Amino acid sequence: MRGSRAGSPYAGGLASGGFACGAVTAVIERDGPDVVWRDFGRQTGRTPDAERDGYHDIGPYRFRGEEYRAALERLLPADGAPAPELPAGPRALLIGPRAALLARLAAALRRIGISAEITLDAVHAHADELRKYGVVVFGRTIGPDERDAVLNALAAARSEAVCVTVLAPIVPLLVAQVEQALDRTPDRRRLQRLTAVAGGAEAEVEVASACRVRLVAHRLDRLSRPRTRALFDAVLAPGTHRIPLETRAVRGRSFLTAHTSEAVLVAPVAR
Repeated sequence: MRGSRAGSPYAGGLASGGFACGAVTAVIERDGPDVVWRDFGRQTGRTPDAERDGYHDIGPYRFRGEEYRAALERLLPADGAPAPELPAGPRALLIGPRAALLARLAAALRRIGISAEITLDAVHAHADELRKYGVVVFGRTIGPDERDAVLNALAAARSEAVCVTVLAPIVPLLVAQVEQALDRTPDRRRLQRLTAVAGGAEAEVEVASACRVRLVAHRLDRLSRPRTRALFDAVLAPGTHRIPLETRAVRGRSFLTAHTSEAVLVAPVAR
């Protein structure tokens, strides 16, 4: 975050580290008793350009002063106590310039316990950093040359990250993509397979043992607005099941996600 004084919104800078790989920063300032975070942007040098690199559809966020300070104090260790460690768990690296979409995806992933960082360039990241990620998400605007460069960097770092490409700018669908990519035991999960058949009229779901399955359809409408619709929610016996789909929910370019308590699968609706 970049600090701020009233009347000087870009005063201050990062407490540690640098801007070589880029950073998401914001102005933090007092407004009476409150604290405001505003002017979010991607910063790669000492002087940010909010007009060019700003996240214009994010914030501002206002926090009550007393609650804000209390939340910060809870993060500080007591005198003599060791500093708290960052939570261990899966991590995702999101690559691409679609700042608003990737920021919403990162927030959604964090809500389910998946740490997420956004960068425009992972090629020059340190090998130790790259090895920490379980999944790398390529934004839709990442070209083949950029993608190959990142893949080479991951290979050189001996990273085991699974790489996925954004299917559509629909956050719940992208979350499902990340969850599926992070599944390291696909042969042991109860949800084995998901496909859309018969021109999108049916979904075929295969389960290894009885479990509750939820089917959700995702698509963009004619105005490129994301549409998400629950289609099915029931316990399925072991075997292969064909489930009729609502035509309106899967028209156009659409995708299905199947959810159980332990796994998620994603499948395009073939036409």
